[in-house]
Amino acid sequence: MVAQTVYVKRRIPSRIAFLLTFVIGLTTPQLKNWDQKGSGTATNTPGNELPSGEIDPTRPFEFLIDADEFDWNGYTIAKEIRKHHEIIPEPNTPHYQTLDIAYIVLKRSGKLIRKFDANVIGEMGQSANFGFYSFLGPGSRQLFISQDTNRGGCQWVVSRPPELRVIFDGHKFGVGREGADLRVEDIDRDGTVEIIVPLTDFYDFQDKMSISEIPLPEIIFKFDAKQNEYLPANPSFKSYLKTDPLKAFYATKDDELSYRSATLNAMTFLIYRGEREQAWQMFDHYYRLPDKGEMQRRIKAILKDQPVYNFIYNNVISSSQTKTCRS
Repeated sequence: MVAQTVYVKRRIPSRIAFLLTFVIGLTTPQLKNWDQKGSGTATNTPGNELPSGEIDPTRPFEFLIDADEFDWNGYTIAKEIRKHHEIIPEPNTPHYQTLDIAYIVLKRSGKLIRKFDANVIGEMGQSANFGFYSFLGPGSRQLFISQDTNRGGCQWVVSRPPELRVIFDGHKFGVGREGADLRVEDIDRDGTVEIIVPLTDFYDFQDKMSISEIPLPEIIFKFDAKQNEYLPANPSFKSYLKTDPLKAFYATKDDELSYRSATLNAMTFLIYRGEREQAWQMFDHYYRLPDKGEMQRRIKAILKDQPVYNFIYNNVISSSQTKTCRS
């Protein structure tokens, strides 16, 4: 049995794409220096005036281009496909299925420089796309790559040649969902946007709460000029991350599924803000369900190998950076 995987993302209407291409030619002369051969052309750039409702400038996903191959300052960005084989353990009728997995490669003179493949797999469809966005301030252009499936995915940002460095690596830090879920905002007003991306490790609690209520903690990545890389920075943005961690308890105390979700949501909010002692004190004081010990063990097991957690508290990236990203 061969499964054909299809993923459809929102396209920019052709009339808007034409307008944007024209505007780019007038307002961003640095794009003219790019070797833009291939089957696609850049369709947008942050900061341009756009019709209301068409483009969300805080979502780099909106700036992907419709191309399978693109020449970029002497490098070739290309979409490739590999086959993934797995056993489907259906009752009484286990069988193999083959999925097409799309990923992005960067080559020069035909030689592979870097492959962007976090092994994102999804039976409901999967895709890999790329585009350009100004992460490091007006006038800059970085390569944005997104490998997506339903409720899962990883993203990367690559600086422009000749430096050609991965300055944001969602796979390394174990973060990312669908590309449209990654957003940006210049929170500290320094001219360089912060990257805000969800963390999906707590999907493991689907047996304890509704999947629609599983917490997806937002991780803020700030560009570190010394390291030349985006790094987790939630503790540096406490004034931005304002909430009442106990508020949800009052509305969910009679619903065990929602109560667990509210507990985990409040805990992860505090933990990734750099306040793990307060998080565990809250858990010890307020959590009253009989599975308290189990919940504590499972939360700690996830955090033990979570790269963002280990970076915030130990300033290290754990070995789980190589784990499979899967919905």
